[in-house]
Amino acid sequence: MARFLTSGRRRYGLPLILLTVAALFVLAAPAALADSGASDLPLQWTGSGTFVPAPSGGSLFTGTAFGTQIGKASIHADVPPQPFPIPACGSGSNFIVVPQTLTAANGDAISEIVSGDGCQSGPTTFHFTGTYTIVGGTGRYANATGSGSAIEDGDLGTSPFTFTESQNGTISLNP
Repeated sequence: MARFLTSGRRRYGLPLILLTVAALFVLAAPAALADSGASDLPLQWTGSGTFVPAPSGGSLFTGTAFGTQIGKASIHADVPPQPFPIPACGSGSNFIVVPQTLTAANGDAISEIVSGDGCQSGPTTFHFTGTYTIVGGTGRYANATGSGSAIEDGDLGTSPFTFTESQNGTISLNP
């Protein structure tokens, strides 16, 4: 039997090989994960815009936003019809589910579902608190996932009607 890596009378063969393999695995694992392209990144943005009645009986929201992972973007949401009157905040709310798209300046888009509770916060204003769930998109966001909180305020006393919106959570870019 051939001697492998000996020093004096000690044999280092099998223990040295096992230690080397373990070290390579520990060093290679983070690189393999990084190469997979999966990432869990912060997604925070704020935006504003206008909304008008939509042919569906709901409202069509359009505006602009700026935030992490998206840069300057456009907002598009087609809110389904809501029962009126909208309950006053503190006395109830309407549960709302809205498909929304954020489109970056280069045309790549994040598709998400925003859901939560809307209530009337003043004589002509409403407030929405809920969550967003990313369900893919196009380009860089084609297989994206993620979730977080969403807040929106709208004013029906302006012409055109106006809104502000913000989201705070995460996005994972999955190749």
